[in-house]
Order: sequence, then structure tokens, then C-alpha cells
Amino acid sequence: ICGYVVATLFAMISITPQGVGVVEAAVVVAFTSFGTSGAAGLSIALVYRGIMFWIPFCIGALLLGQSGFFADKKSPTEEQRAKDTAWLSGTVVLVVGLVNLGLALIPQTFEPFTTLTDWINIGGLLIGPVLIGGSIVLVVLAVGLILRFRTAWALTLGVLVLVAGAEFLYVNTVQVAVAALVLVVWLFWKRDAFDRPIVPHDDAPRLVRE
Repeated sequence: ICGYVVATLFAMISITPQGVGVVEAAVVVAFTSFGTSGAAGLSIALVYRGIMFWIPFCIGALLLGQSGFFADKKSPTEEQRAKDTAWLSGTVVLVVGLVNLGLALIPQTFEPFTTLTDWINIGGLLIGPVLIGGSIVLVVLAVGLILRFRTAWALTLGVLVLVAGAEFLYVNTVQVAVAALVLVVWLFWKRDAFDRPIVPHDDAPRLVRE
């Protein structure tokens, strides 16, 4: 009963649509607080949300796509594809930065999700204030990626390559290095999407609009 109430409540009050991500985390925390193992709590959350949200959502998205509701998205312009790529790339980097910031400030909150966070946790390489600073840098770079700044793209590539190399050589956290390299390959492959130079005086009105 508690798990169901928590899921329903967070689906209503969450800032994300239908509580995506928030409900799953809240349900796991609720079950683990009653003594359930983290793995069991995560399994319960994923199965419940899969039946109640993700399966209906995917079916609905498929049917809407076939109905022509998103007809303008079926042949997007080059500019639109670049914007979508920038949003996707920036969001991934933003999640990495925010998760590491959370691991630095409130690590106990992420303990049930170590299976997932171990792939992006740079806490073995950076510790304490340095980890906080590095996470903030990733968040700032993520914003730059979303705005499609080529400077942010180049700096993000540099940071990810350094992280991957250091993880391989000094920390020996292979999964973090692999995840960083996959992101590097993706960003390099989609490099044409990040085509905006930073010109402070010219960019100010555009940044306000965006």
C-alpha cells in the first residue's frame, strides 16, 4: 500500500512528466526503508512502472507517430535535427554532472542505484571539493551543448577524454572509461550540430530568447 501511494503521489507532484525518474527512485527508497533489498526494490519499481506507464506510453507514441499527429517531425529540417542532437547530448552530460554532484553532496541517496551510477561515477578520480567543482563544470558544459556552442563541444570532448584516460590508467574503473569514450564518439560523430561560435555581444539577445 505504501509503495503504491508513494508512486501515485510522486507521479502527481513531480516536476517531470508523469514523474519519470522521480517515481522510480521514490518507490525504491520506500521499499528499501521497509527492509527490502535495493535490487528487489528496483525490480518492483521497474516492473510496476513498466506496466503502468512505459508500455502504454510506447504503444501510444507508436500509434500517434503512425497517425500523422507528428507529421512535421517525420521530415525534420537540418536545423531541427541539430537542435535535437544538441538537446540529447546536453541532457546526457547534464545527468552525468548532476549525478556526480549528488554523489559528492548526498551519497547515501544514491546507494540503491550503485549498479547504474558506477558507470558515470568519477568519484574514484575526483574527491571532495574537486568532485563538486568537476560536476559543476559538466553542468555548465551541458548548457553550452544544448545551446550548440562549438566551444562547449570542444571542451566537453577534452574533459571526457581526460576522464577516460585517467580512469584507465590511475583508477582502473573500466566501465566509467568506456561510458566516457562512447559519449566522446557520439559527440564527435554529431560534431556538425555544434556550429555556434561564442560572440558575447551578438549572442546576448539570442540567449535571452532561447
